[in-house]
Amino acid sequence: MKKSIYYILFFLILSFQLFAEVSNSGNKSIEKREQFHNLFFGPEFLYSHFRVEEDFRKFSSNGFYGGLRVRYEYLKPWIFYYGNDLFASYGNSNSKLSFADTEVMNVWETGGFGNIDVRLGYPFVNRATFVPYLGLGEYFNFKIGSGRIVHIEYFYISGGYRFRYEISPKFRIGQDSKFFNVISATLKDNFSKIRYHETDFWGCEITLPFIWLFTKNWSFQFEPYFLKLNFSSTENLYGGRLLFGYHF
Repeated sequence: MKKSIYYILFFLILSFQLFAEVSNSGNKSIEKREQFHNLFFGPEFLYSHFRVEEDFRKFSSNGFYGGLRVRYEYLKPWIFYYGNDLFASYGNSNSKLSFADTEVMNVWETGGFGNIDVRLGYPFVNRATFVPYLGLGEYFNFKIGSGRIVHIEYFYISGGYRFRYEISPKFRIGQDSKFFNVISATLKDNFSKIRYHETDFWGCEITLPFIWLFTKNWSFQFEPYFLKLNFSSTENLYGGRLLFGYHF
C-alpha cells in the first residue's frame, strides 16, 4: 500500500511540473490545428520477468513477445482528446523451479500478451502539449502448455497524461504516464474454469516517446516503456514500440 502511495504522489508532482512547462512554453502550437486525426501502427516487442525466492525454493519466469499495435488519437487543442489502443502479441515463456540449488522444473510454453485501452481527456497546447485523461481497458495474457490454456485478464480504470515537447520542427520528445486500478483480475483454465480472482490493486505504465516528423502527414516514433501490472508483485515488463504515424 505504501509503495502505491509513493508512485501516485510522484505521478501528481510530475503532472504539475509538466503542466507548468506547457503554461510557460509560449503560444506556438506544435499540434497542427487542421490535423485532428492521428493514426499509428507498427511492431511492438515485450519482455516479462518474474522471480520469487522463498527459503530453499527459487522460481523464475521469463517471456518474450512480439506483435502489432494500432492506435488512433483525436486531438483538438484546448477542446477535446480521445485515444484508443489495440495491441496483440505472440511469443514464448520459460519457467524454472529449483529446490536447494537443484533444478526440478524447466518448461517452455507458447502464449500471448495484449492490451485494449480507451482514453478521454482535455489537451493543453502551446509549444508543449499536455493532455490529462481518464480511461479504461484490459490487459490479457495467455499461456499454452501441458495440454491446457491458462488465461489471465486484468480489467482496469485509469488516469494519466500525455506530454509532448518540440525540440525542433522535425523532432519531439515526450513522456506518457498511466496509473490504473485493476477492478477485476481473473485467471482461467481453458478460458472457462475460474481458478483465481482478485480485485482492487494498482499498476502503472511509463513511456518515453521519441518522435521524428518526416512530412506534414507522416511521422515515426520509438517508444520504450516500463509496465507494472501489480505494485505488490515482483513481475516487471519492459517493451518498445516502433510506430509509423499518419496525420490528417
